[in-house]
Amino acid sequence: MLWLAFHFHSLSLEVFSRGAAVPDPLAVVEKQGSRTWVIACNDAAEACGVRAGMAAPAAQALVDGLIVRKRDPLAEQASLAGLAVWAGRFTPSVSLEPPAGLLLEVSTCLSLHRGLANLLKLARAGIGEMGYAAAMACAPSSHAAWLLAQAGIEKAVRDPARLERILAALPVAL
Repeated sequence: MLWLAFHFHSLSLEVFSRGAAVPDPLAVVEKQGSRTWVIACNDAAEACGVRAGMAAPAAQALVDGLIVRKRDPLAEQASLAGLAVWAGRFTPSVSLEPPAGLLLEVSTCLSLHRGLANLLKLARAGIGEMGYAAAMACAPSSHAAWLLAQAGIEKAVRDPARLERILAALPVAL
């Protein structure tokens, strides 16, 4: 088996910003306990000093005219479901990995796409055309592929010994 994992690391932001030609500074916030924190921001906001993990009032004080949106888990879930439907063009074996991931079993359909390299190229182009960004990784198990994608290690690792070395170096938090 060969699994392809997509980690949509900016999904909470992209539900508000995808398709925007020249976006204004935008931050997505979430209330955690009694405080509200920035969980994601676009490049324009980052250029002004806004960072994920920053208190929302500090971000608003830092950037005049900062657009602030409250995280919308339902919109994220709907986007992920739409992405799963799109991913069905590559394989009938698509699984959701909420809140921001997809897992595809692709070994049975590689010949249909003229190999893994071409499938990855088509997937990368499709994601970009839809206005999303994702880390993509392949491995012999779904869990290993998912860990690699979450870590941003965009590789296709088929050799078990090599996979073991790469996974051993990942942070325990993953």
